[in-house]
Amino acid sequence: MTTEPTGPAGFTLVEATAAVAVLAITATAVIVPFTAGAAHERDHARRTLAAALASELMERIISLPFESDTGETIADYDGYSEPVEPLAAGDGRIMADPAAAGMTRSATCEYVYVAGQDSDEPPSFIRVTVRVRHNGDEIFRIVRLVYDR
Repeated sequence: MTTEPTGPAGFTLVEATAAVAVLAITATAVIVPFTAGAAHERDHARRTLAAALASELMERIISLPFESDTGETIADYDGYSEPVEPLAAGDGRIMADPAAAGMTRSATCEYVYVAGQDSDEPPSFIRVTVRVRHNGDEIFRIVRLVYDR
């Protein structure tokens, strides 16, 4: 004795659409946290690199004398800027890190007077500001006040 099916064989269009919708919602719920985590990790790597690049440039600048007749001085770095690509490290190596893509660093050096200092005298301080930008947006900045030794 054979029995014949009583209903249609297969899925209806409504059932297939519902299955696709459930699958899409589930996939989105699983994929979104991984995507957000990858973006956060990339931003963190970029900020870490920016901190290292800013620190390296700041150390290079403040190691120079306040004034000199023969060599480079702190004030020579006023308006300094490095090109976007390729970005060179302090020892001359070219940065191959993908986090460095689109980054620049720049410096300004301004003579300043502090409270209590006689403005008739030459300034004893230079405010050095080093900025690191990614695609034009500042992502890291160091400001340091340097005293004329």
